[in-house]
Amino acid sequence: MTITKATYTLCKSVVAAQARQELQELILKLSTSAGSSDGHFGYLARRQGCQLLGFLIVEQERATISLGSLPVFILPLADSERMLFRSAHAEITHLNQLCVEPVLSRWPATRLALDPYSQHVQLAESPKANPAKRLLSEVERAELTQAFVQHSGVRAILETPAALVGQLDDNQIRAAVLSLLGLIHQAGVGHVPSAIEQLAFQAPRNHPQRGVTRFFVALLSVRESLRSLNQMIYQAILADRVPVLDEDAVISVSDTHGNVLGTSAVIAFQPDADTIVLEPGDIALVKPIANYHSLDGLARLEDLRFEHSRDYGSTYTVSTRLLDNDLSPFGNLVESL
Repeated sequence: MTITKATYTLCKSVVAAQARQELQELILKLSTSAGSSDGHFGYLARRQGCQLLGFLIVEQERATISLGSLPVFILPLADSERMLFRSAHAEITHLNQLCVEPVLSRWPATRLALDPYSQHVQLAESPKANPAKRLLSEVERAELTQAFVQHSGVRAILETPAALVGQLDDNQIRAAVLSLLGLIHQAGVGHVPSAIEQLAFQAPRNHPQRGVTRFFVALLSVRESLRSLNQMIYQAILADRVPVLDEDAVISVSDTHGNVLGTSAVIAFQPDADTIVLEPGDIALVKPIANYHSLDGLARLEDLRFEHSRDYGSTYTVSTRLLDNDLSPFGNLVESL
């Protein structure tokens, strides 16, 4: 079973979980004018870009958080609300640890690099799961962790000789991975950073820097898979299915690229009544579109623009990266190095 298929199965169990309905109602309350601070709580939480953790960060930092240049008064969560968020987030972070346990056992210093939440504000107290508010099914969780053993990035990390990067500590490894991610973001969707391109196509196969970079790329790929996994779980809390971009909704496709990083495209579409409001970081299912059959599968939205015109009405234009069967947008690069 692929990681993508195992994630779909896990998300189905999330939709059926009792805690899911409570979380969904709480998030909706905090995101609308009927909720805390006229919906500012939910808005600020989404701006954090870290799913359920965003709500806990806003709660912890509410005394100093402001919206733009003006301070916004954020009401505190009730104890039961806070504990619901903390329990679900603890389940997700525990799942992340289980997925990469083989890597952490061999390379303990990769813990921060693999943690998709490590660059966000840290909570003063580590959350603990409440068995009475379980969100994730144990059976589906076990299937997913088993599927992660076959992740191309996990295999590449475990194959890396200890002498190559064994002298690096947690912070150095995380800094290298985040620097690599920064280069990719700076280049933009559809483009490959020149340093990566030169290494992939010009450096000899036995070049030592190639092996070191492959290790960091593999870590990045696994980290991004966990980020996708967490986003899929979060979206399963909010809606029964991922939003679909198909020929009925898509107006145009442009800037399609397939390179050592993976496949990307810019898609303009009109949301229908069943499409949730999309934001950067969300994951959508792209179905085959005429003349663009390579765009088939889950895609992560890197950036989004909203426009309105007489001809098309309201439209969204999104830059996307397709995810592979490991839920990673960069798995292709691991294989190229």
